[in-house]
Amino acid sequence: MMWTLEEFQNQTVEKMKAFFGDAYIIYQDIAESINKKQRLCIKIKEKQQDKGCQIYLHPYYAEYVKGCPLEEILESMLQEFEENREKYEKIFDRIQLKNIHKHIVYRMINYHKNQELLKRLPHILYEDLAIVFCLVQEEPEGAAEAVLIDRKMMEEWEIDGEKLREYAFLNTPKLFPIRLESIAEIRGAKKNDEPIFVLSNQQKMYGAGAVLYQHVLSELAEKYGWDLYLLPISVHEFLILFDRGQYVQEELLDMIRLSNQTVVSEKDFLSDNIYYYDRRDDQFFALF
Repeated sequence: MMWTLEEFQNQTVEKMKAFFGDAYIIYQDIAESINKKQRLCIKIKEKQQDKGCQIYLHPYYAEYVKGCPLEEILESMLQEFEENREKYEKIFDRIQLKNIHKHIVYRMINYHKNQELLKRLPHILYEDLAIVFCLVQEEPEGAAEAVLIDRKMMEEWEIDGEKLREYAFLNTPKLFPIRLESIAEIRGAKKNDEPIFVLSNQQKMYGAGAVLYQHVLSELAEKYGWDLYLLPISVHEFLILFDRGQYVQEELLDMIRLSNQTVVSEKDFLSDNIYYYDRRDDQFFALF
């Protein structure tokens, strides 16, 4: 008889305990990640370590339902555990404690979709968005591994919220420099093209947070002499339009919501809202 998801979880936990022995703590839990619903997982950590790795169960249960033998599933889970452990250790092993502050950055995510996750994370509410903090280790090829910073890490590092914010807002523009591209330049300029810009960072990774870089919006608005509409394409970028009275806000909102429903993946979703920058008051705010 086929196991239920709960029975599958119980069986895999027992098998893992038998494999790892007494040196490890293995238990069932509910995992949280950006933009994702709570998911069943197994957590594995060495007894002398505070941090561990988690393995999401739903993909493996789907394989079990299809008829994959439990032994093969367990082998795949163990491989994932080793890969996750190496990734996590690589970040912390390369960063000495005295240099932690140089690797703290921020990311912009949706507040309402991540309220459970945000309960354990230091964050800043920004309109209907949230600013969270990460520890990053840049790779030679320009990629960056990242770990979300929770309150327990802050205690271990003896960093308070004010310092966390200070380090993140100093480091993020340096480690993830701005990328501001004109759509006309990307597609080939035409004389009468409406000026539209894409704002991100050079890595195109969580680049939507570049809207908080100092003077980015104010300088763009002053250069062209118009206020700005900011459309959240994803967590990686904003589309910037100039408000010369030619747009209907509700139509822009519908466009973003349709894009989120049909194009943007769940993990890349930022917002179903649109935003505005008033150059006279130097204010960024949500429109709906």
